[in-house]
Amino acid sequence: MYNKTVILVLAFLLACLQLIGNPRKITLLDEGWKFLFKDVKAAASPGFNDTDWETVTVPHDWAFNKPFNMNID
Repeated sequence: MYNKTVILVLAFLLACLQLIGNPRKITLLDEGWKFLFKDVKAAASPGFNDTDWETVTVPHDWAFNKPFNMNID
């Protein structure tokens, strides 16, 4: 019984140390988004020129500025 208690306490302490040693990092993804209404294969490439793209805020609805289309919406 003593051995099980010691093992459980040690396991709990190790779990607590793991939480303390690796603090959570929060990355906000609400700025710096651009949008273009077409598929551009090279857009994921570093250094891609997106100056002509529309700057948007997240969440964004691409259909908001377009006329209503029953086939899409």
